[in-house]
Amino acid sequence: MIINAYVGDKIGEIIRDWDCIGIRIFSPDEYYDVILHLCDELSISDTPTNVARKIKRIFKQEFEDSFDVSDEEIKDTASKIIEVFKEFQ
Repeated sequence: MIINAYVGDKIGEIIRDWDCIGIRIFSPDEYYDVILHLCDELSISDTPTNVARKIKRIFKQEFEDSFDVSDEEIKDTASKIIEVFKEFQ
């Protein structure tokens, strides 16, 4: 199933709260394109591993060397997104 607007908004909140490259204070909209790209790639049937893999790939593409985050932190964020999927189902 494709991500709906409610789930997309929740994913956006998770990503902005995570603030993995520390830009939210200076540019709160900086994550906008990444959030849209991530929502386009995600499906509520994704596993936590798939979500983590997609997060890492998309953020590396967008922010290159600025994105230096541990796999554990990415997995934690993926788990939060999976929880949103569970709420929606």
